[in-house]
Amino acid sequence: MNIHIPPQPDSRRLVWQLSRRRLSGIDAHHVASYFPLVLFSLYAIATNALAETSRPSPDQVPLATLDGQVATLRHYQGKITVVNLWATWCAPCRKEMKVFEEAQRAYPNVAIVLINQGETAAKAKDFLSAQNLVLSDVLLDRDMTMMAAVDSVGLPTTTFYDKHGALLESHLGEISATELKSKLDALTHVGAEGIH
Repeated sequence: MNIHIPPQPDSRRLVWQLSRRRLSGIDAHHVASYFPLVLFSLYAIATNALAETSRPSPDQVPLATLDGQVATLRHYQGKITVVNLWATWCAPCRKEMKVFEEAQRAYPNVAIVLINQGETAAKAKDFLSAQNLVLSDVLLDRDMTMMAAVDSVGLPTTTFYDKHGALLESHLGEISATELKSKLDALTHVGAEGIH
């Protein structure tokens, strides 16, 4: 899966560079030409800071079960939790579903939660039925808020949490059965040892 992320301007660096330039010998018109750029940079810095403070934590994102009940990730605290963000239109997501189905059977003490992004319960149920998938803990995030909460830039995204709900690792893109097994074996071994 190729994911393209456009480069973001480093506004702090730009402001710093502009503030370090020697302004002697430069006419007022030339200095004034930097003014809109400086204002934009300051706006970008403020916007980024606001976004950081307003982003919900994953356990605060309102979710729904396939039968319409309200849910959050807080329900899974106390267990090692794996969260997969997916959609029916995402080809790598569709390929992963069998991997997660097998993992739910093999690791009953790990909460493996599959959160559909932006689709209806009917769409998710139809997909699961058509693929003959038997999965528990399938939730819906109609507003796709969870993607922002975990800093995801694309689907599929899989995140791993300890028993206290702290993020341990994030994986962008399709995860293979071997990769998932390796991560789950390591997490369940660490959990069994009591290491946090």
